[in-house]
Amino acid sequence: PERAGKGHPEGPEGLHGAGGLSAALGVLGGLGARRLRDLLASLAVAHAGLLLLAPGYQPAWFILASGGLVQACLWAVISSAPGGSLETVQGLGHQRPWIAGAATICLLSEAGLPVLAGGIARLYLVQAAEGVWTASAVLIGALLSALTAGRWIAAIWLPAHRDLAWEHPSPETTVVSLAAAGGAVGFGLFAESIIAWLSQWMGG
Repeated sequence: PERAGKGHPEGPEGLHGAGGLSAALGVLGGLGARRLRDLLASLAVAHAGLLLLAPGYQPAWFILASGGLVQACLWAVISSAPGGSLETVQGLGHQRPWIAGAATICLLSEAGLPVLAGGIARLYLVQAAEGVWTASAVLIGALLSALTAGRWIAAIWLPAHRDLAWEHPSPETTVVSLAAAGGAVGFGLFAESIIAWLSQWMGG
């Protein structure tokens, strides 16, 4: 994608520092999270930090979009997996393959896979970064997020180590998870078209 243009003047250094600290705390919290609710909270903190680092509308818009999609998809997993912990999501891939597949796509987006919304958001943020430290922090954060996502993806597709009382997913839960995964793919594949439309709409 083309270099993201600035939507507003660069914020004060203190704001960028707060953003970097928030992103770091969120990413580190995600690494240690063993419950999906804790992971959701950590991701929210990390995304808030990335928004403070975003110098333009384009990275900010994609950070919001990718973060919202991941949060929605993990909410669907919480609704299906009893307890919503790293241990109890084991077997989800065999019991609820549609939701597990959607969660895998959204977690890969959070890991920064370039063809998905989360990867595009980080690419825009790196390209628009004003300092080397910001770009480096984003890349290091993406690597740590990939480790977190990989751990949860592996757990989702592992066979369950004990019998669990799986909740039958409601139609709304299934729709939300599949729509979130589709959004992660669509925003990634058609990022430039979406940005062009958004720029035209905001300019108009």
